[in-house]
Amino acid sequence: MKSVFLQLEHFEMRKLHVDFLPSSNKTKNRVNMKLNIDVRLNKITDKPRHFKLLLSIKIDPKPRIGYQIRADILGYFYVPAPIPLKNIEPLIKSNGTLILYGILRGELAVFTGSFPGGKLSLPTIPIPPITYKV
Repeated sequence: MKSVFLQLEHFEMRKLHVDFLPSSNKTKNRVNMKLNIDVRLNKITDKPRHFKLLLSIKIDPKPRIGYQIRADILGYFYVPAPIPLKNIEPLIKSNGTLILYGILRGELAVFTGSFPGGKLSLPTIPIPPITYKV
């Protein structure tokens, strides 16, 4: 049996706001969909080895066509022994972000599927996972 190094106990969507911004003309427009990502990690004080990670994304298209998005997803993580306490925060920041981003990516694809602009698939992001030998 493989060891579990990071366990997502549960997650909550804290914010999911999507505006569809239609084009004023019939021609195709080139849009810069810059994705801003913010990650905040907090220790749950009464539970050792338990953390919560808030992943926030923001998309403001230039020009204002397509999707404008604000989303927050909060994940509650547990890291079992034998991972040393000093290694937990980098592990959760990297791998936890990948887990929550994947969930959010799927949620947005389903949610925007019924919008006039069609399904939006967020890009994959290059966050190298952190692994530890035990």
